[in-house]
Amino acid sequence: MNPSHIMNTWLSHFHVTFTLPGPVIRILLEKRFQCEGLITTVTGVYWKELLKSAGCHSREWQAGSIATLHKCGN
Repeated sequence: MNPSHIMNTWLSHFHVTFTLPGPVIRILLEKRFQCEGLITTVTGVYWKELLKSAGCHSREWQAGSIATLHKCGN
């Protein structure tokens, strides 16, 4: 197996998936809602809750995130 040249695979990480129900997605797409804006909102909510649950209320603990939006599926 070749090592990743993108990220250090030895780092601890989480994979989190946020899903909207199909009928909600259909309505948003019909109304031409810019779903990309959801990435910023969801990421912000997730990190706020993560820091709160870890008891970190300052900027001393930071991590990065990679987010994608999939406009397909069932």
